[in-house]
Amino acid sequence: MALLDLETTAHVGTSTRGCAVPSTSHPVQRPPWLKRPLFWSCNMTVKQVPRAGTVPGPDGGGHARRHAAGSARDPDAILARLPMGTRDYVRVLGAILLKHNHEHSAKHKGVSFKTMRDRERFLVSFFRELRRTTQYRRVDPRQLANRHIEAMLERWLARKLATATIHNYLSFLRTFAGWIGKPGMVREPQHYVGSESQHAHRSQVATRDHSWSAHEVDIASKIAEIAALDSWVGLQVELCAAFGMRGKEARHFRLHGAVIAREAANPRDATAFPECNAFLRIVHGTKGGRPRDVPIRTDAQRELLERVAASVAPGMYVGRPGMTAQQSQSRFYYVIRKCGISKKQLGVVAHGLRHQHVNDAFEADAGAPSPVRGATSRAAGDEAARQRAARLLGHNRLQVTSCYLGSPSTTRCPAEAANDPT
Repeated sequence: MALLDLETTAHVGTSTRGCAVPSTSHPVQRPPWLKRPLFWSCNMTVKQVPRAGTVPGPDGGGHARRHAAGSARDPDAILARLPMGTRDYVRVLGAILLKHNHEHSAKHKGVSFKTMRDRERFLVSFFRELRRTTQYRRVDPRQLANRHIEAMLERWLARKLATATIHNYLSFLRTFAGWIGKPGMVREPQHYVGSESQHAHRSQVATRDHSWSAHEVDIASKIAEIAALDSWVGLQVELCAAFGMRGKEARHFRLHGAVIAREAANPRDATAFPECNAFLRIVHGTKGGRPRDVPIRTDAQRELLERVAASVAPGMYVGRPGMTAQQSQSRFYYVIRKCGISKKQLGVVAHGLRHQHVNDAFEADAGAPSPVRGATSRAAGDEAARQRAARLLGHNRLQVTSCYLGSPSTTRCPAEAANDPT
């Protein structure tokens, strides 16, 4: 059942963020190793041609479409027609999502399609389970209270959900409570599980190495196996390994205009890597739409970019032509699972290549392994290496590196796995 099909279908929260290639006022020098000048100009405008199978967003600069007050599609009008305690709780929930789901929980800005989809799926599942498996069988979404959350917490704990999952669920409920006029109702996790519970606090420090090499996975041979099954997915996985991209970034990556000179790079990224003269700009698919410029340092990276340039048409993403973003994502995870890349089979996931890249870079810069790789003391160049690692990851906060490298302490990290939110 589509929640937003209340009266007629409406597009909500369409975002155009990240659709344009950033331009630069600096002249760009083409490096000698990149033979195709077509893929080098940062000032060229990419032709705005929608991909086959995509649905164009609404007009108005990417903002949510507003319906006339009192119309059949006006969320307030829909909610006014549905009395409190109605059995049609799905329609109530759909109207609330239609009105608010495009909004950020704290800032005056929109959110990504993924966030909207995750919120919708969770809230539907939450109220369905609450009404079907607890004593609160007639609760209206507008009547959400702490007693309902406590009842569901018991079920989550019984199912042994991860701490990070429980914290994310409570975050969704905290946002939803604000939508229904109950800001501050949803308390911190320790209020529900107790301050002594292992679920009270979410750890953001890695205590084990998530890299593929740490699980004895031969990266080169595994990538070759993936490429033999699907050459496009093979290129995407190679980009993850060579540049520390997330899977989504690799699937949405387009080389046209992405290779830039040092003068055109983000000043923070350029300052962090003074020895590099060429950078790779990663824009599409990044968290929060924040672009970053990753240094191009090795011949292997340059050779990979040459192969990508030879395979991908100008202005197109790295992926099978004609596939939508959802189809490309489904294909990506199908292929890598087929080749054993999963927690259940080899104990690794695609994101482990991002861990691999940043841990390898840290070890090369610091001259010693990271804490998750067995360091028993803090290396002399630890802080400087973490600064460079943060820029590779696209983060401004140095603390984020602990999610990948472990805590910069003087003792070895414990063997137990921590929650890894990145």
